[in-house]
Amino acid sequence: MYSKKTELILGFHGCDKKVRDYVLNSFYDADYPALSEAMRHFKEDEEGVMTVCKIIEEYGTSEVRKAMEQVVVNLFHEGVPVSTIAKSAGITEEEALEIRDKALQPV
Repeated sequence: MYSKKTELILGFHGCDKKVRDYVLNSFYDADYPALSEAMRHFKEDEEGVMTVCKIIEEYGTSEVRKAMEQVVVNLFHEGVPVSTIAKSAGITEEEALEIRDKALQPV
């Protein structure tokens, strides 16, 4: 369905279908010209593309941070010393303790 070049650019096999569809499919609906123009802006205009890239990058950074924080909490539950946790996570001992304390707070 997609060219080999497109598959390589998008990391086809690991790329979410919604992302592939967003990148590859054009959108125009005469009933929704404003929406069509917004989609064109975010897919074709350099400023729009950069905006989408920034949003995706921020989302990815946030998800990586959440995963790291969960690992830190799990290591505390396993009784790993704070110095080892901090070194392994690439954070300070104070940051590791803050993550632990945040996780222990009632929701």
